[in-house]
Amino acid sequence: MTMAYLPVPVRDTDPLTTREQKIIDLLFKGWTPAQIARRLSGGDLKRRKSVAAQCYLAIARCEEFQLYQGAVAKGIMIWNLPEVAEALCRRGRKGNVMAAKLLYEATGFYSPKMQHDHTGEIRITVATMPRPEEVEDITDATVVEEHVA
Repeated sequence: MTMAYLPVPVRDTDPLTTREQKIIDLLFKGWTPAQIARRLSGGDLKRRKSVAAQCYLAIARCEEFQLYQGAVAKGIMIWNLPEVAEALCRRGRKGNVMAAKLLYEATGFYSPKMQHDHTGEIRITVATMPRPEEVEDITDATVVEEHVA
């Protein structure tokens, strides 16, 4: 499984080299490729760029690290979802049309991909109620006047 905007795993049958495995271990410990390159380059700028490239190749070859990074990114997104939703609602209330459209689509009230045809005609059918009895003639009735105070 690949995650969007993460390196696509290179389908190498060769296992990671010892150097690549050490790089991956440092990445799992929280080091960045820039920190690894700075540490291993010894101050040489050309060597630093080369080591950084080796870090990125190791990441591209290690599917386990890619899945880990994807899971971490997904967790961060889920954790921040309520705050993002609040910000979106704030913008929608202030009149941001795109935010309002996104809210409607995300909540299922409206989707621009569906055809919404409204003719204005309303038909109501009540199937469970019996029809009232028909009254023929009213023979005795009293008219009561209303007094409006």
